[in-house]
Amino acid sequence: MIKNLNRIKRNIYSGISMEGLKIFTQFFFPPLMILTWGIENFGIWVFILSIPNIILIFNVNFNDASVNEMTILNAKRKFKKSNEIFQNTIIFVLVNIMIVSFVLVLFILLNNNDFKIFDGVKIKELKIIYTLIIISVYLKLIEPLFSTCLNSVGKIFIGYYLEGYIDFLTKFSIVIYGIFNQSLVSATFIFFLFSVFKFILNYYFFIKYRNILTFSFELVSKKQILRLLKLSLGHISDIYSNILKHSGVIFIAGIFLNPMMIGYIATVKTLFYFLPARLFGKINFAINYELANLYGGKKINQIKKILTKYILIVSILIILSFVTCLTAGPFVYNYWLGNKYELNFIFLMLITLDVSIFIFRQALVSFYAAINRNIILGLSDLFFTFLGIIFLFVNFYTLKNYIFAFSILLFFSIISLIFTICILLFFNKFKKIR
Repeated sequence: MIKNLNRIKRNIYSGISMEGLKIFTQFFFPPLMILTWGIENFGIWVFILSIPNIILIFNVNFNDASVNEMTILNAKRKFKKSNEIFQNTIIFVLVNIMIVSFVLVLFILLNNNDFKIFDGVKIKELKIIYTLIIISVYLKLIEPLFSTCLNSVGKIFIGYYLEGYIDFLTKFSIVIYGIFNQSLVSATFIFFLFSVFKFILNYYFFIKYRNILTFSFELVSKKQILRLLKLSLGHISDIYSNILKHSGVIFIAGIFLNPMMIGYIATVKTLFYFLPARLFGKINFAINYELANLYGGKKINQIKKILTKYILIVSILIILSFVTCLTAGPFVYNYWLGNKYELNFIFLMLITLDVSIFIFRQALVSFYAAINRNIILGLSDLFFTFLGIIFLFVNFYTLKNYIFAFSILLFFSIISLIFTICILLFFNKFKKIR
């Protein structure tokens, strides 16, 4: 019990501390980027960073389902079975690479470089930027194999530390480079170099903690692949929903709005959505590992106690965060960016309400996500998010009203939460989930 408690503290501490580093980085990165690169280049850079996430929409990530299954099996000391899950996960990674490659070929053939935001960028530079981003995407596609191993044995803190420090070093280097040269190609190259460095470190820690896990196809089976595919539907849906709601929104806005508006939307979402969402997300991921581990050990009473306390604590923190954002938020935002953008209070409220709903829903479904029983929950949220994105696109195409666009997204987030609560009540009543 003491060992488990120490592990929980270490994983949560690493998540919170690295999120603190990211908050520090995000707090200074936009104003420093605007200072050294200019507000125009900053907006373009935000758009460039959204491209990898858009491409990764086609990455069918089975990492979460595999981690949960391997965690449960490790708790039961079925290590050979855990290795079987890992080897079947390799197949999915290879399939992902082929799918993304096909999408990239289509993008290259059909893209006419007609994005308004790239009007001032030369075609030759764009080609280099796209090439470096694409290679970084491929590295990202392989990394889940390493993180699957580390997270399934409770070494979640390693991933947190790598993500936090690499993010800081990347952004710090780009800001410093902007003092001497404002080449977007060079900035993308810096981003690429740190992506390679992170990949190498992930591989090193995989070798160190892999135990009996091996890169082999000996235990690959059609039955296991189909099983993992089914269990992953809920997790995949959550990933797609988040990408569409965030990078997807920036991407769509970049088609219709100018760089200054893109920078404004990105900075508001960074401070009032991404920061609290990532902070709670780190805690949630650590809790999910413990829930899966306890489920594997059939410790149901401990699961109930943890869930009750967790949801109560999250609810209190959401209320405190909401009030803080609305009262102190405008002052912090204006001071942060030196009044470069004029913060709309209605927009602030929309973003704050949206992230509060997201965090609360994440806590509600944590147990079902931890044991891979979140298929309906994930698919339903993706469905409502997709509807919101369609209406958002129509709004930008016709009205270009960003306030109304984000009101649409909030409306569908509320609908998704209500549907989730109804489903959970149904599950609790009949004690089962499909």
